[in-house]
Amino acid sequence: MGRKVSVGCPRAIRDYFYRARSVDVLSQLHYAYPPGRKAQRCWPRLAWWLLDMCVINAFQLRSKGQRHRGQLRFREELMHELLKQLPSEQKPHRASRRPDPADSPAKDHYSVLSELQRDCVVCSAAAATRKRTRYICASCEVHLCIGECFSCYHA
Repeated sequence: MGRKVSVGCPRAIRDYFYRARSVDVLSQLHYAYPPGRKAQRCWPRLAWWLLDMCVINAFQLRSKGQRHRGQLRFREELMHELLKQLPSEQKPHRASRRPDPADSPAKDHYSVLSELQRDCVVCSAAAATRKRTRYICASCEVHLCIGECFSCYHA
């Protein structure tokens, strides 16, 4: 009673704890800047995880033997280097806000039922057969079929 007994550590357990440190470091690096893409299907999450692991591995390789610059700075530099690879006309840009409804052509151009029935301007010009309609654009005062012809004419 009260004696200490020395028990040796099995090699498998010692190897696990020795190698587990690298897995923990990888997880810490991964969760420091998660990709932030959520999806209900599993393959998009897997693709973003795989891409993030590639970035982390590149960071680890770049940091080896150098002064620690930080993962965020590395990711920013990587982003700028990747953007330089794109042609200038394909550079990504921030999506604009939705257009103001007051500036929309729909405030001036809308279809109105007319008493006269005439040829649709778009259908008659495109096809050999004539298609007649009673709808006109309130602003342009031309006869147009509702739907595709109306939007095609005002595009």
